[in-house]
Amino acid sequence: MKKETNVRITWSEAIEVALFKNEDFSLQEETVVQQEGVVYIFVGKDENEKIGVDVGQTGRSLLKRVKEHIEEQDYLEGFPKEQKVFSGKISSQIDVNNDLLKQTESIIIQHLIQKSASDEFGVCNISQTKHYDEIFNIGHIENCFIPRELSTFVDKYIPEEDDANKRKH
Repeated sequence: MKKETNVRITWSEAIEVALFKNEDFSLQEETVVQQEGVVYIFVGKDENEKIGVDVGQTGRSLLKRVKEHIEEQDYLEGFPKEQKVFSGKISSQIDVNNDLLKQTESIIIQHLIQKSASDEFGVCNISQTKHYDEIFNIGHIENCFIPRELSTFVDKYIPEEDDANKRKH
């Protein structure tokens, strides 16, 4: 039987990807990049100014994971301009583990795919939507302190298993 839970993501302001190369962070950014148990959303633009988003998650620090992406050049393929990353700290009624992070990442990607139907932006890692076993019945994801720029992509409330009549959103 799947464990039931809800997820809360507390978002931070975007950090320019270029800052990760030499770790030239402000004090506030340093606090964000050291967080573990986060989902993150890269945002960039292509040569035609079209926006691309790429979602990830890590149980390690955001700093370590983003530096890996930079080294491997496996993020925002085709969207090299104005790259930044938003980080969201995950919390839940249960312990945040790798399975919960992966399932949350997949739900966010699915949410972005639905929102991108208007072709205002592209989602880079659509293949990540089903690379895990669904271990949890996640009722909903509540996104807190969404930076204005990120609100284009992520809604405050993402219903997953919730009955629409239980909560208005």
